[in-house]
Amino acid sequence: MANLNDYLTWRGDLKINRKEPINDVDGLALARFSYMPFNRIRVSRVETVSNIAKKMEKLPTSVYVWPDDQKFIALMGESRRFGQLKVTDYIRKNNPEIAKQFSAITIHINRRDLYVSFMGTDEHLFGWKEDFNMAFMESVPAQKEALKYLKHIAKKYPWKRIWIGGHSKGGNISMYSAIMSPELLQRRIVKVYNFDGPGLNKKIYDDANLGIILPKIQSFIPQDSIVGRLFDHVEKFEVIKSNAEHFYQHDIYSWEISGTKMVGTEVTKRSDVIDKTLTDWIEGMSFEQKKIFTDVIFRLFSKNDLNTPREFAETWTKSLPAVLKTYRSVSKKDRKVVTDAVKRLIRSYLAARRSR
Repeated sequence: MANLNDYLTWRGDLKINRKEPINDVDGLALARFSYMPFNRIRVSRVETVSNIAKKMEKLPTSVYVWPDDQKFIALMGESRRFGQLKVTDYIRKNNPEIAKQFSAITIHINRRDLYVSFMGTDEHLFGWKEDFNMAFMESVPAQKEALKYLKHIAKKYPWKRIWIGGHSKGGNISMYSAIMSPELLQRRIVKVYNFDGPGLNKKIYDDANLGIILPKIQSFIPQDSIVGRLFDHVEKFEVIKSNAEHFYQHDIYSWEISGTKMVGTEVTKRSDVIDKTLTDWIEGMSFEQKKIFTDVIFRLFSKNDLNTPREFAETWTKSLPAVLKTYRSVSKKDRKVVTDAVKRLIRSYLAARRSR
């Protein structure tokens, strides 16, 4: 079955116009565009997708977040559909001290429309910590930066309609920026894409006026989704068929595409169990317990040169002894919080299994 790169090969010769308007798969491609290694090239004030692709031609595969990204940007640059689209306002604002990872770029679809593309999380450990901080913080730094960026773009291009999108945390901050925007800006927004990104803190929904913006938000998750079901969701969503297993379904290149649409399916029982487990577990801990647990876990990762939780999961047989050795240096009080949290996670999982 075809994936996003196959779509670019098949659809690439058709320009975006009234006859072939932007569709959800285009939205996925433009959301992924923000993941490209712009920090490895010189980005001019105004670029085109094709120019960006040419500048990235000689970059090694290792600088891309995902290996398929290298082929993706080459296909984007070669295509008539995306190659000549103007690209502006690239920004990258990272701060490890406060666990902030933020990057965004704007693609101009035509004279009337633009697409704000928010990047999610890459290989930096502090970016993953920011993701985990969402469990106990009402808003994280990247969300606030996204709102600031969106307002800036809206003011800079006042005549344009706005599309917004992102994958993973990029989808989360896409929703946050749109929901927290003033009403006049919300009226200019055409659509907000959240591709397998977490939901938001319930308080954000409670405090916001969702009447205008909520119908414009669309989430997509794979059938075994974990990340995309975290926290609270009130927007409409579709389930997409992935040909990968478990967590690797988070990789958008595993999502199946037919024509101009992503292939739909239903969530699995496994996804339901994990979602219920994590929801009960997170809700069962206090603010302080969540903070201590997150701080300790990422302190252990940092001291043992582990960049992501996934990396630990993949190498745990080699990494675990060193992590446990480091864990012994954690204060007795904090160790108790982590131990209790792990026990609570196991109980939540068993309860979720029994409820199925």
